[in-house]
Amino acid sequence: MGEGVLIDTDVLIDYVRGRRDLPGEVCYISEITLYEFIRGARDPREAMRLLEREFVVVYCDNEILEKAVEIWRALRRRGR
Repeated sequence: MGEGVLIDTDVLIDYVRGRRDLPGEVCYISEITLYEFIRGARDPREAMRLLEREFVVVYCDNEILEKAVEIWRALRRRGR
């Protein structure tokens, strides 16, 4: 994953509803955000096509999961 910003489901929904702008850089969404968004769409296949066209979808692998655990543990140690 290069430079850019990872968009979570809440931000994505606000963007789609016109309540938020996205930053002017490459925007990524995780496969989990893709799943959470399309499960609520009227036409999940069309929603997925649109998201895949507008965002870079990041699929989890072991390296990503290990990094997520590392970040979570560090934040938890700091009480966050």
